[in-house]
Amino acid sequence: MAIGMFATCITAEYVLKLLPSMSIFAHTSHEQDSSQVLAILTLDFFLAIGIWLVVWHLASHLSSMVRQRDFELAETNRRLMAAQEERSRHMLATTHQLKAPFAAIYSNAQLLLQGYCGNIPDEALRVIQRITARCRRLTAEIQEMLQLANLSSTSQESLPRTKIVSTELLLWCMSQVDPVARERGVVFKTDIRPVAMIGTEDHFKMLFVNLLSNAVIYSHMNGQVQVSCRRGPNSEPIVTIVDNGIGIPAHKLSHIFEEHYRTKEAVQHNKESSGLGLAIVKHVAEMYSIRIRVESRLGFGTRFELTFPSSRESSGSNREGETKWLIS
Repeated sequence: MAIGMFATCITAEYVLKLLPSMSIFAHTSHEQDSSQVLAILTLDFFLAIGIWLVVWHLASHLSSMVRQRDFELAETNRRLMAAQEERSRHMLATTHQLKAPFAAIYSNAQLLLQGYCGNIPDEALRVIQRITARCRRLTAEIQEMLQLANLSSTSQESLPRTKIVSTELLLWCMSQVDPVARERGVVFKTDIRPVAMIGTEDHFKMLFVNLLSNAVIYSHMNGQVQVSCRRGPNSEPIVTIVDNGIGIPAHKLSHIFEEHYRTKEAVQHNKESSGLGLAIVKHVAEMYSIRIRVESRLGFGTRFELTFPSSRESSGSNREGETKWLIS
């Protein structure tokens, strides 16, 4: 619009012969007098005002559109956050309601296996053993669902953060996984140096128990899991967990942190997993800006390297959203 007004003004100046002749042979009688100059100045003045008004109108309109779009995006984000909170509350309520009945079934099945009701026929004994195994599996899945729902809640972000020593934390997490490791003949090889981490201890326990559990479960029988902790070049804690298990296909690595995602190889190796372990790892990593590098080769094992923010960085504000996923 502004360009059109400017072109119209130039055309008018030529048509009305308000512009001076550009010929060097023009007669002096054709020179513009003062009235013509005044007309040109007046026309240019109104043109400038018109262009300014058009530009102001367009800028105001664009600004209004941007404000409206920002408002709509903020409202959409608010609704999404509310839906996420409602989903988390529903999951917490449901899993809490399921936890007690399954615990009761498991306890009663254990009493039957221990002979509380006398001798049990072999066929009935096998049924009770299957019930016990299924209850144990469902109890573990419920626990993972509770952890994931809690991590998704915004209330978790306000939990106090303390200094945690890596040696004590990792040794405790390995002790939780040790019974399964013994069953599979998997041994831990450690090189854990004492490094301070800043965070909520329960969250870090969830993180490492899930990673160590995966490393043990997806290792081959009588395999080995390497656990190390050291300081990086900028004093940042770096924890590495390596197994020599079944590995992950390269084209599936980018999906492993999705909820309930499991590769075909993982399902064939272990049918009882819920697929929530690495989703929990992802949530904790995002809360504490932990960089995760995953390297894997099908049939040869997987390597997780976690780089934590240094103590100086962790003492600042929460930098959620800066987590990096490095897949190779």
